[in-house]
Amino acid sequence: AGSANWGTNALVIDKAIKIIGAGPDLTKISMDYSTTYHQSITVKTPLTHQDFPFRLSGFRFEKLNGRTVWIEGNSSGWRVDNIHFIGGEATNNPNHFQAQMTGDTAELAGLVDNCYFYWGLLGVGSSNTTARAHSWSTDYVPGSGSAVYFENNTFNYTSSTIRYTAFVDANNGGRYVFRYNNVLGQGSVQNHGTCNSGVWGARSFEIYNNDLRSYPGISTIGYAVIRAGSGIIARNIAGGGWTSAYNGKIVLRNRRSTEGDSCYTGNYGACDNVDEGIDNQSDASGYLCHAQPGAGKIINGKFTSEPIYAWGNTAMNICVGGTRAGLQCSTFDENATTGCPGSTCKDTSSFKPNEFVVFGGGLSDTQMQANRDFMNNTQHPNWQPYTCPHPLADPEKKGYCNPSVAGTAGYITVNYLIPSTAPVFSGVVCKGCK
Repeated sequence: AGSANWGTNALVIDKAIKIIGAGPDLTKISMDYSTTYHQSITVKTPLTHQDFPFRLSGFRFEKLNGRTVWIEGNSSGWRVDNIHFIGGEATNNPNHFQAQMTGDTAELAGLVDNCYFYWGLLGVGSSNTTARAHSWSTDYVPGSGSAVYFENNTFNYTSSTIRYTAFVDANNGGRYVFRYNNVLGQGSVQNHGTCNSGVWGARSFEIYNNDLRSYPGISTIGYAVIRAGSGIIARNIAGGGWTSAYNGKIVLRNRRSTEGDSCYTGNYGACDNVDEGIDNQSDASGYLCHAQPGAGKIINGKFTSEPIYAWGNTAMNICVGGTRAGLQCSTFDENATTGCPGSTCKDTSSFKPNEFVVFGGGLSDTQMQANRDFMNNTQHPNWQPYTCPHPLADPEKKGYCNPSVAGTAGYITVNYLIPSTAPVFSGVVCKGCK
């Protein structure tokens, strides 16, 4: 227990140890620095895939601006849990957590759960061209445990000074599952696509049973913004201030299809009828574009079609301000317990959260089509959710996840004590510790 200011110090770990604080209210570490890309805690897992039971738990990290927890390598079995990540509003958008594949295969997998995030990004990707190619050359297995899981977390992005952001994002072959989380504020669940900087798109995503509520303002184009890959979006609550122009739909965007976008020119060039050497060119539009939404496994050097599915998502009216900001409301009721005194109730009756909308101009509508690249209001025929709660959070399978309830309310688990034989670092503040 206690408080400390790390400043620009860095902790580097390459052993599967457990670092356990006394809890977010008792063990507080300030990281008050101005360098956006500074990594405070770097965990280096083995590059050859193996079980790596590292755990970081029980802290409050605050005044964050750079990369707080960075896990790299190619191993699985690690867990980050019961931590409060508090970004400083006057800073750039901090990267609270990043899982970065650095081995030659794409097998980095673990769990981030029971955390609280105030303004900041969670990311999954790769800095190894071999790993990203491996990810795109292997199957996406719906409901698999071979991904980075974010579950039973709370995100607060409600401050009026916080700019539009992504809650979770991925690129370069990244694979993630985002489930049973509560989100309040302006932003969306996202992934990134292939762009001119040499970055490839994310490989897969599963976004389900989350309670996603956007306020204040209406600055977010959709509750999910997908730029690459394949996956499912199901059984979420989408409430509040999503941009009315898109009717609360899931936004699909291939930036290399849209003239004027920064990804339209550069290393890869546009996806069009000019062969850039990375697109399928199976028709005059350039389709399938490199790692576009609805693209799947690479076979014989070509992307295959692997559509995105959406079903079971529900729109919800919420108050966009006042004393009941973020709470469910009726557009016809303004009393203090069910209405929005001092504010307004966002009417979502026209929203269609189980449908997709193609964003951008150019060849976008030709390259992303319903019943081929995305499936409106259709359940994935082969998807079943992975064990929930995740086995790393509930090894004795005492918990339960309710498929009919979105957000943390549907996630019921048990807190486990750390075995007395486990190696534990408690309250460590040092530079270059291993």
